[in-house]
Amino acid sequence: MLSLTLLLTGCWYEAPVDTAVDYGETVTLSGELTVSDGPDPLGDGLVLVYEADNPPFPSGFGSPVDLNTVTASGWGGAATGLRSQPWSVSGLASGDYLVSALIDNDGDFSPFWSILAGATCGDQVGAYLDSLVTQSPAVVSVEAPETVDGLTVAVGPPLTVERPAFTLGTMSALDLTNGQQASLEALSLEPAATVLQFFNLDAVGIDHEMITVNSPTSSDCPSRFLITLSDADGDGVVDLRPEEQLAAVGLRDVWPKVYLIYAFDDAGNTPEAGHTYLMEAVVYANPWFEGEAAPYSAGATFTSTTLPLVFIPAGLHRYTDEAGQPAEELLSGPALPAGYWSILVVHQTGQTWVVPNQLGDAELATAQGWTVDLSQSIGSALPVR
Repeated sequence: MLSLTLLLTGCWYEAPVDTAVDYGETVTLSGELTVSDGPDPLGDGLVLVYEADNPPFPSGFGSPVDLNTVTASGWGGAATGLRSQPWSVSGLASGDYLVSALIDNDGDFSPFWSILAGATCGDQVGAYLDSLVTQSPAVVSVEAPETVDGLTVAVGPPLTVERPAFTLGTMSALDLTNGQQASLEALSLEPAATVLQFFNLDAVGIDHEMITVNSPTSSDCPSRFLITLSDADGDGVVDLRPEEQLAAVGLRDVWPKVYLIYAFDDAGNTPEAGHTYLMEAVVYANPWFEGEAAPYSAGATFTSTTLPLVFIPAGLHRYTDEAGQPAEELLSGPALPAGYWSILVVHQTGQTWVVPNQLGDAELATAQGWTVDLSQSIGSALPVR
């Protein structure tokens, strides 16, 4: 499970920059990007480097610190067999890194626009792995000046689901006064005193000059929520959330994960510089697996056009203290800022969608000469009072 602390290590997506000029002595990582499945021809490939303590989705909330692009024309090998080509990223500082990859088969990825910096249906993703059995990403630890070669980044088959584009379902504001006391160890919600608050997200298609996402009813790569009813121990029962207090009210460990990021207050004021607030909303999956007529069982993966969510009025506040050091505190109920919160949905595949986003930015639309998508604008942020 993603922790709020882990997610807040990367406050928001930032495009990678060339860091080679920043350090007198640098690190180079290199190896082969390999793929054994996929269309012919394959698209351009990107190898992305992340700081190990700030990993990408779905394990974290990080942005790449650097990248290398390999061209579609460079793929060697037979169209039906193993294909590969070399990659290299230079100019890194000493540190611990993760290496991931994406093959952009439909040509719509860009690391320089947050709305385009994700894999879409038909793209292929992978990583430099610690184990082929566990599929765990491997940490590469380096000390400048150093060159590490032989890093094979294996890419999986094409993704069969689209990014989870959505709008906020019709609702009134969520209530912060329903919050209970919280601790850093767990969210201390008393089951008897907790009234669960619900809201829905609805899957949508996007038809925009910048990006196209198929509608939820499309027969080819529809935009839907990819639901997984976790059953890690294989006992045939959907796992409870690992937090004791969430498990006590019957909430289950289900993908996707949904996070709420404080965006602005009623007057439009954004958070003070250096301050970030994050809450989690939990997928309410019980109707999908409870009862004799339930359509799914533990361990099932399926898609849905609606995502029912439980609002948990507790979250993490991260800031810089008076001494200039990073600090954090867990807040609940009215201690959290009232206003409007962005909604981030994270599929287990690492595919994401956030509302509001660049498609609904009127100022950006004017500058770029494109249409404003009101369903993705600040008017679609989540009201919390």
